[in-house]
Amino acid sequence: MAEFGDIIRDFRDGSTNRVRVILLCFLAATTFWFLNALNKEHTATIRYPLEFLYDQSTYVSVEELPEDVLINVNSIGWNLLKNSLGIKVSPLQIPIDNPVDTRKIAANTLPALISEQLNDFQLNYVLTDTLHLHIDRKLRNTVYLKVDTSRIVLAENTRIRSKVNITPDSVVLEGAASMIQALNDTIVINLDSDQINSDFDEIVGIDLPPGVAALNTNAVRISFQITEYVERSIRVPIQRQNFPDDSSWIAEPSEVLVRYRVDAEDDVDVNPSAFRIVADFNRMNQSDSLISPRIAAFPERLSGVRMDSLMVRIQHKK
Repeated sequence: MAEFGDIIRDFRDGSTNRVRVILLCFLAATTFWFLNALNKEHTATIRYPLEFLYDQSTYVSVEELPEDVLINVNSIGWNLLKNSLGIKVSPLQIPIDNPVDTRKIAANTLPALISEQLNDFQLNYVLTDTLHLHIDRKLRNTVYLKVDTSRIVLAENTRIRSKVNITPDSVVLEGAASMIQALNDTIVINLDSDQINSDFDEIVGIDLPPGVAALNTNAVRISFQITEYVERSIRVPIQRQNFPDDSSWIAEPSEVLVRYRVDAEDDVDVNPSAFRIVADFNRMNQSDSLISPRIAAFPERLSGVRMDSLMVRIQHKK
């Protein structure tokens, strides 16, 4: 036990230097082993990047093309290391003569296409089964733009009082022919803004499906004016039309309640004579003597004009 204690004591006395020496020896041995291994030939399965050659000014990929191929190769360790790190790895080039018609490349045709390009590797076999492609010819088309006004959410008691302007009103799209041809001739733009209560003037992006690009613009300017309105009502006499001349027929009720909206800044009294509510005798239902009156005229500055009474009854005075 005394001898073991002496050994431990001696090691502690020079522990720092001894540990440093041990670590240096270990590092040197590891480096030698690593360098020696890199200079030896190995068999490995690696992923090798791909590049498909076709006229990209005329054709475009509809779906993402395969990025790499899985192959089994022989090579020295240095080459395998560079491949795994992506250092100076030139992609394997695969020419596509008929892009639209070429939908797949079978695995058994790949060795002939890539073996000569693997300068630092000896190809053993290809593990990737089939390369699937979807390439289409490029197509350009001009489509119109419009705003879906029915989906514009306004604050309570407000309305749009102007034309909804959109600039530009068209866009040139480019993409795969199959995708461009599937689009409508008009793209509808929806506004995400909620509870709009003042004049609107904003830049809004155009939502396009993946693979379709807008060449002239990706956004449009949309503007329109907002006004506040008030709800009003007025009683208006019903005017008889095509009734017999003897005046023996009467309409009940003789007047209807008309409701309307008017801009708050233009809220002045409206005379009942500015409205024309008509009950046409020729449109009377013979089974129940009812007529649906119609609004024939009202002031242009009013909106949302409607009647409370949808039917009037025609009675014959005896």
